[in-house]
Amino acid sequence: MIIKDLVKLHDPQNQFDVLVKTYEQIEFAWNNKFDVSSAGNKKYNNMVIAGLGGSAISADLIANFLHDELTIPLTVVRGYHLPSFADENTLLICSTYSGNTEETNSVLEEGYKKACTIICITTGGKAGKYAAEKQIPVVAVKAGYQPRYALGVSFFSVLKVIQQIGLIKDQFSYVDKILKLWKENGVHYSAENNAAYKYAEQLVGFVPLIYSAADLTSAVGYRFKCQLNENSKVHAFSGVLPELNHNEIIGWETFNPSQLNIK
Repeated sequence: MIIKDLVKLHDPQNQFDVLVKTYEQIEFAWNNKFDVSSAGNKKYNNMVIAGLGGSAISADLIANFLHDELTIPLTVVRGYHLPSFADENTLLICSTYSGNTEETNSVLEEGYKKACTIICITTGGKAGKYAAEKQIPVVAVKAGYQPRYALGVSFFSVLKVIQQIGLIKDQFSYVDKILKLWKENGVHYSAENNAAYKYAEQLVGFVPLIYSAADLTSAVGYRFKCQLNENSKVHAFSGVLPELNHNEIIGWETFNPSQLNIK
């Protein structure tokens, strides 16, 4: 079956096209105009990025991407509350695509009460309204995507905010390379019998187990697992090296799939 027919059968909303054109999200985010100057020229002790789903994955990817460059600790919050260390010396980035993620909005309000320096990344919603009321800088992002497919907007908006504040060097050369690579791969993965299509065929009937490397690709492995869960509607699991060398790997010594019972 050709790819166009597969898309019609399994992807009636054609999110495949959204993925192929993620470079448009990247271009928007990197060319987006916003003012976060009020958060610059400050000495921060730590940074917190709050978000759920795709917004949290973006934060995980940021942590991997900037692991060798960030000089302050970065914590990702996927819940209702800030860590106890958060205070006036904390940079808090609240990322909620819809603006209505209750956990992130709770952190947003808590951060304001704790006098954190806050940047809000959103399309609007309750978060946008609250930020406007409290005069919190807002990075308005492009609407119209399903949140789990808005990774390009989310990741590169956060990256640009951190750059604008002055915590990292200019990322233009990296972004330019990523854009070129995405466009090239978009053409490649739209062709018949491409590598991704072949791998997908090989995964049919199996439960994927994805291993990645801590601080380098751990967020990529987890993102892959979540995409299989959300989009392919299948179970998938992920583990991170070297931690799994101390526990999970031992289970393979006695693993016998013929004895596996699922109830």
